[in-house]
Amino acid sequence: ESLRRFRDSPADFPPVSGFAVAPSVMDLLGGDGTLAPSRWTTEPADPADAIASIERAVASLAEARDRAQQAPAVLAVRVSSLETPRATVKVGELVEAGALELIKGVPIPRDLETSPNGAPVLRSPWSRRTDDVERRVLPTLLRGKPKLTEPMDVVVMVVGRVPRAFIDLAGGHLLPDFMQALRVKGASADPVVLAALLSAPSNARFVAGNTIPRLSLLDIELPRLPAAEMATLHQVLLSVTQQERVAAELHQNALDVRDRLAEALVAGHVTLTLSPAEIDGEKGGNS
Repeated sequence: ESLRRFRDSPADFPPVSGFAVAPSVMDLLGGDGTLAPSRWTTEPADPADAIASIERAVASLAEARDRAQQAPAVLAVRVSSLETPRATVKVGELVEAGALELIKGVPIPRDLETSPNGAPVLRSPWSRRTDDVERRVLPTLLRGKPKLTEPMDVVVMVVGRVPRAFIDLAGGHLLPDFMQALRVKGASADPVVLAALLSAPSNARFVAGNTIPRLSLLDIELPRLPAAEMATLHQVLLSVTQQERVAAELHQNALDVRDRLAEALVAGHVTLTLSPAEIDGEKGGNS
């Protein structure tokens, strides 16, 4: 029907919001030549929906800000120098001694069929992909004998040519080949402390390869920490992690407000002014 109306009167063709538009030949030649419909058509926008979404985003941002202000203070830490350098031990030595167990990742083909009875494939917390659904793969279909993770295993991978470690709290995951894991055996190490030490930027020297960076995990050297100092570091790391989560939530809510405001203004259906309370606050010198 739209094509018929266009053929009857190209110059008078009425665009159908979100569905059809008739750009001129000069517009097509003057741009990048794309014929993707999304380049030329726009979805119908409801000002009421846009305003409601902005109000919800602003309210969420205010709540996140309140939670940030109520977050516990960062633990006070006093850092002192050592008279002699601290002794170190390689991860490989700890594995040989039985203090740690190494779990290697395995290749998991992207075209491998997902099975509801399979084990979930562990995803990177630094992945930028939001369209991935949980993949479940039968371990028997993979080469070798892949081990599943257990709760509190420390998973290590390379992010931006720097080792990054995180803790698998749930366990029961398959590790892809770009991940490795260390399982703490007994009370000789602390998973929280281990993950932080493995993520030290200086450990980038153990990463090799340009196209596919590989980490020599067993060669990484860790400081030998006494039990008391390890417990102190554990507390400090938990405090820092809590601050990080609060800051990340506040950051994400602020981005959401900015994006929704920009989207509504670009659509041309809303206008923006400061509320009387904000104007009065500026006059009074408040911020």
